[in-house]
Amino acid sequence: PRLLIDAARWQKLEQAGDGTTIYRTWESFAGPLAPLVLLLFRDDIERGFTATGQALKRRTESLLR
Repeated sequence: PRLLIDAARWQKLEQAGDGTTIYRTWESFAGPLAPLVLLLFRDDIERGFTATGQALKRRTESLLR
């Protein structure tokens, strides 16, 4: 339930003009369980977000070539 934990993620892709892509992401965790979730799973969450961002960036750049 959102009363216990609420999470949101925003992602944005921008063309850098040199054939590469700038990938930006923001995450937000709120609610009484947010500190516990981040304490227990922060590294896993960050690894997952990083892997997703890198794959999305590679895919986007491959389509531009």
